[in-house]
Amino acid sequence: MSAIQQLRKSADLCLAVKSDMPMSPLFNMAKAAKRNSSNDLKYLQNAIDYLTCKAKAKQKFNNDDKEFLKEIYEAFWWGGTYKDYKEAAQLANHYVNGTGNPKTKPFEIKPDVYKKSKIVIATMVAMRKYIAELIGKKKSIIKIRCDDA
Repeated sequence: MSAIQQLRKSADLCLAVKSDMPMSPLFNMAKAAKRNSSNDLKYLQNAIDYLTCKAKAKQKFNNDDKEFLKEIYEAFWWGGTYKDYKEAAQLANHYVNGTGNPKTKPFEIKPDVYKKSKIVIATMVAMRKYIAELIGKKKSIIKIRCDDA
């Protein structure tokens, strides 16, 4: 399949999942959470699926797409602030309103968040076990990687 045919196929796939962009994702998120509104959740998810498809197909985002992404990250900030997830809120704000270039001004998060994270702790336990198994089998631990997207 030629590059142009592949691009057409990707574009057709994205058009098949095309969705209107919610312009108030925080409102839709609140309705989905507080009123258990599956319609609002589906509306948001469809928009995210559509933008994911466009990104994978290397299609340009229009102004509505960009505005939605900005609004959804700002909604993450509001949610993180409301739920007292300060670091998550700061990170979402940094992605939307920060420098956007980690080389010029990296965003720093206090390590306590990760030291207490159940997910990080469980992952570290699994990694230690895996490394111990490799050492027991006298295999190299230099090439540890995860293929799980």
